[in-house]
Amino acid sequence: MTPANDNRPTPKRPAGFDAALESYLPSLRKQANYMAGTREDGEVLLHETVLRMLRCADNCRVETFKTWAQYKLLNTHSGMRAAARSQCRFAPTTSLTPANDNDPDEFARTISQMRTAATQEADADFADALRVLGTIKDGDLLLRRAMGFELKVIGDELGVSKERVRQREEAARTAFCAAMQRSVA
Repeated sequence: MTPANDNRPTPKRPAGFDAALESYLPSLRKQANYMAGTREDGEVLLHETVLRMLRCADNCRVETFKTWAQYKLLNTHSGMRAAARSQCRFAPTTSLTPANDNDPDEFARTISQMRTAATQEADADFADALRVLGTIKDGDLLLRRAMGFELKVIGDELGVSKERVRQREEAARTAFCAAMQRSVA
């Protein structure tokens, strides 16, 4: 019996889906353990894969079940790896003051400060780009083009043609790329 608060439509499984899943489950488990590296991670991967398979069981053809199941496993593994990579984008920081082991509140604050936002790297790159734009000729023109201003609008303000604005933009872009290469090296 379906619970009253379950409003999700249940996918209609094709005939033979459950039997195919049960017969292929040991092979799927073995492949998941191999892909994940450890048995525990393999079980998590298998569990997530089976959940995904049950959610879209109506898209499965029993004749090609093994291939479909392998694609679901690969897709789930790829998604889990991407999620793990995004968790690893945090850079550890250290405090200049030694942590007080006796004060749990200070210890909790120190631990919470051990991670920095994932956008910190992007913000630093953006700051470098703005700094370089301020040092090159026509950096302001390049910035305005990046912001979406049209060649005609910029040309009218500067009193030059669209083609001249494009040429100056191209020269500024070349200088910008060279300056960014120098700042990275």
